[in-house]
Amino acid sequence: MLTQERHQIIISHLKSRGICSVKELCSVTNSSQATIRRDLYELQQKGKLIRVRGGARSLDEFSSDVEQTIRFNLHVEEKKQIAQAAAMHVRDGDNIFIDAGTTTYEMIQFLRDKKDLTVVTNGIDAAIACIELGIRTKILGGTIKKKTHATIGTQTCQQLMQFNFNASFLGSNGLGINGCYTTPDCAEADIKKQAVDCSKVTFILMDKSKIGIESFVNFAKVESVTLITDQLTEMDKKKIPKKTNIEEIN
Repeated sequence: MLTQERHQIIISHLKSRGICSVKELCSVTNSSQATIRRDLYELQQKGKLIRVRGGARSLDEFSSDVEQTIRFNLHVEEKKQIAQAAAMHVRDGDNIFIDAGTTTYEMIQFLRDKKDLTVVTNGIDAAIACIELGIRTKILGGTIKKKTHATIGTQTCQQLMQFNFNASFLGSNGLGINGCYTTPDCAEADIKKQAVDCSKVTFILMDKSKIGIESFVNFAKVESVTLITDQLTEMDKKKIPKKTNIEEIN
């Protein structure tokens, strides 16, 4: 396959999926990982895409949600570090909300030793992980979203309104220069907004690759929540809005 043809396939695939792993791009182009990594570097230099750890994302900031299976394989180490730091904010006897994000999912493995903990979630994967660790779990009902395995809708929000949480832990698709955390889906944004309202404190678990990215719907202002993220470069810090509460992992 010619380089130009391969580049066109990569760009087209990214536009339809939003974000892709190197492994996936190898499969659709029948190329080696070395070739795909070189292609991604060249396409980023040309301003055609944004490279992320383990893959690439479309330049379209309003792209739809990414398949859960793809998201689980991106920025894996960063997610685990962020998740472990987030788990330190959970105490014995707490009632917490964990949403359907892949970074929040990674947090669950670090909760195994917490006593008398109750987790409420709208994430199917998160609920299963909690059950397997013997954590008392409540899952919100509603419509199940295929791409993110999240329950969403009016019913989900109404159930969420019943609770008072010690803390909520949410994922985000981006932190825009407007000072808001964002997500592509209005229904998932409604869940996140309600979780913030029901919680004493809210933590956003998000790796630094999403800083400066604005998705379709705002769900929280930076001053109302705390961002837990991986170590920031000077360039990253310049993209962060004023009043942002940050817990940076060193």
